[in-house]
Amino acid sequence: MILRKETRQYIARDATGAERKACLAEAVNMYAGYAEYKKRISTREIPMFILSPKKE
Repeated sequence: MILRKETRQYIARDATGAERKACLAEAVNMYAGYAEYKKRISTREIPMFILSPKKE
């Protein structure tokens, strides 16, 4: 991933439980159209991931 013009490596894992709820709430806060998108696809689960820096 490139973050602030610097390439960095991360490990991704699925967000679960309270973490997942927090990610979804943040997505709605960051993008106004997200809540409507979530309603339209109510039968599907939207993937959410947590990224952690990869240790070298």
